[in-house]
Amino acid sequence: GLEPGSALPRAGFSPDGRSLWFQWLSRDQKCLELRLYELVSGRLRTLVREESATWVEPGPGPLFVAPDRFVWSSDRDGWRHLYLYGLDGQLRQRLTSGDWQVEALYGLDAAHRRVFFQATERDPRQRHVYSVGFDGRGLARLSREDGTHAALLAPGGGAYLDTFSSLDTPTRT
Repeated sequence: GLEPGSALPRAGFSPDGRSLWFQWLSRDQKCLELRLYELVSGRLRTLVREESATWVEPGPGPLFVAPDRFVWSSDRDGWRHLYLYGLDGQLRQRLTSGDWQVEALYGLDAAHRRVFFQATERDPRQRHVYSVGFDGRGLARLSREDGTHAALLAPGGGAYLDTFSSLDTPTRT
């Protein structure tokens, strides 16, 4: 159930439409859970639980990469990074790490088993578009010019549209 005063920052359906996922945030905002409600059975499960002594910041919802796996973002080590989980709630693989953070999650290229995202890896004042394999290998910066980049990923992940700006360059696509 839902405790009084708790919040549901994000929700959606699993790709097969058989389950509803939602983020549950405690009233004091020190606990965030990703919960999965199976529509036919009525079973409610907690897949991921994030706790902090001070504050948990909800990130984007899960990105399903297969019927039984999803990418989850967490700032559990002080930096928001990506993790691959199974629908059994078990951590399978840490996908990103370092003294930088993931700012946005764009989607995936399932055929090439890569996740696309925006991060501050090169410089905390800049935002670049990156991809990494489902196994956490092959981190690649895709954008080049210094500044801020945002991506709109094509269906299937085979291409993306880059929106770019900097102090010297007005927004261009």
